[in-house]
Amino acid sequence: MDGGYAGVMAANHLTQRDDLTVTLVNPRATIVERIRLHQLVGGSYEAVVDYREILGEGIRLMVDTVTRINAPSTASRWRPATPSAHVEQALRPLGRGLR
Repeated sequence: MDGGYAGVMAANHLTQRDDLTVTLVNPRATIVERIRLHQLVGGSYEAVVDYREILGEGIRLMVDTVTRINAPSTASRWRPATPSAHVEQALRPLGRGLR
């Protein structure tokens, strides 16, 4: 979940495993390359990139927002794209297991 720089790197890394299907969930189909914003202001670069250009082969992009994660059963519920606060709320309970 979350298509920031770390999410894209994690998704691309996970494609090295043959036993996984990788889906990246993000509320938008594009990423803003924040490290390139100075070029956007200068007019020499767009700074918005389609995820299909940076995601590895076989990664599914789901343009949506996570609203709930049921960690014990690994089931998730999806709702059409809504403010990113829903993703933050969904990920907060998992913080213990991610350390």
